[in-house]
Amino acid sequence: MPAGPSITKSDGTIRRGEIVPAGLGFHFAVGELDLNSIDVTYQVTLAFEGVAVVIESPFSLTLDGISHELDPGDRSHLDPLFAVYPNTLASLDADGEGTLTARAR
Repeated sequence: MPAGPSITKSDGTIRRGEIVPAGLGFHFAVGELDLNSIDVTYQVTLAFEGVAVVIESPFSLTLDGISHELDPGDRSHLDPLFAVYPNTLASLDADGEGTLTARAR
């Protein structure tokens, strides 16, 4: 198994991930990637083509100008999250405060 973060696909292939240090921020232009699945365990995983967004702590989701406070640990209140499926990801941005912004097309 490779060192550092990795994603193992169902066919057994392993794709290397990367660690992004907090406080620096980043912009990830992805073009257009379809949202393939939403997986909910103790965390929420949004799986796109080649990109996985994993959220393990409470987060805010804004849809149509309405903000929803969500917690992966409280699965019974995640309905607004499922409204984003299906969708297409255009970009991901994280600021120095740790706010992740995903933009759909």
